Amino acid sequence: PTEAQWEKAARGGCELGQDPGRCDASDLRAYPWGGDAPTCALANHQSTATGIPQLCTSDTHPVGSLTNGAGPYGHLDLAGNVWEFVLDAYHPGVYSTERSRVDPSGPASGEFHVLRGGSWNTFSTNMRAANRFHDLVMGSATGFRCARPDVPSQPDPIPALEMVTLTGT
Repeated sequence: PTEAQWEKAARGGCELGQDPGRCDASDLRAYPWGGDAPTCALANHQSTATGIPQLCTSDTHPVGSLTNGAGPYGHLDLAGNVWEFVLDAYHPGVYSTERSRVDPSGPASGEFHVLRGGSWNTFSTNMRAANRFHDLVMGSATGFRCARPDVPSQPDPIPALEMVTLTGT
């Protein structure tokens, strides 16, 4: 999925609240299951509930096994377990402007991609539905979700991220 499609699956849209004409407090949830703090029954992650980080499981768990953590449309494993690649190329400036975005797909090109959702070995805060990461540094806790868009996405009018080598003393 594109980053926008992934985030809508994880957070929901404005149609889920009391007023379908605007977003309210029950829309745009912090986590796929809502606003409650993450627990090991909701997502496989590194829990910080006790102050000392503790793994729920020391590896990935079978896909779909934590049904209590389902997103607003029923999607499972949108938080924790593995970071998920999305279609969009990574650029830190994509969400930094006030322009209108309809079915966005990030920069038209780029070498690095966005990762979403957190993993089994990351802290609870990384699982927030709005949290963005990139694959510049990647470990074994990454995966992907298959999706087929039903509308064409629109590339953001932003240049690709350019990587340079710096040297100095």
